Amino acid sequence: MSNKLAALAVPAMPLFAAVGRAGDAEEARLRDRVKALEAENAALQAEVARLKGIAPTGQTDEAHQAGLRKLLALERALGEKPADAAVRKEAADLAARLAPDLPGNRMVWGMLLKTGVLKDGMTLTDAEKLLGPPTDKSGTVVGWYFNPANRHVAPYLHAQPTEDGWTGWKLTSR
Repeated sequence: MSNKLAALAVPAMPLFAAVGRAGDAEEARLRDRVKALEAENAALQAEVARLKGIAPTGQTDEAHQAGLRKLLALERALGEKPADAAVRKEAADLAARLAPDLPGNRMVWGMLLKTGVLKDGMTLTDAEKLLGPPTDKSGTVVGWYFNPANRHVAPYLHAQPTEDGWTGWKLTSR
């Protein structure tokens, strides 16, 4: 190796080491920034939920997924044994627990209808306890529509008013 090449090789080592240290510092700065942005995002999501009147339950997505899997198993069991009162009650109770946290979930809303939790003669106050405030309210209909993913169709749960409360509960798409 010539003396010129040997002289160039020695300074290159500290230069790469310095670049590595600068990269580590930049990476640490970016990690800190990501953590700060995640915390800000969580705070903004909580504020949006507060403004919409949705009380966060603290349940994780995993807990919701487990609840939906259990609800699906109960739906299958009801299909096999429709007269089983214990299964019907368990499915009704689970759907009622999941409904406030999973607005617009077709399986949850469907189970509320199937098990009679949403029933003719129900008051709007009782419905709101399960479903939150209606998104559509007039003299002829009260409805709940939830489409955060902006799909071209989403579930729409609605009923008509009568003297005895809300009746004709239906789950359609809109």
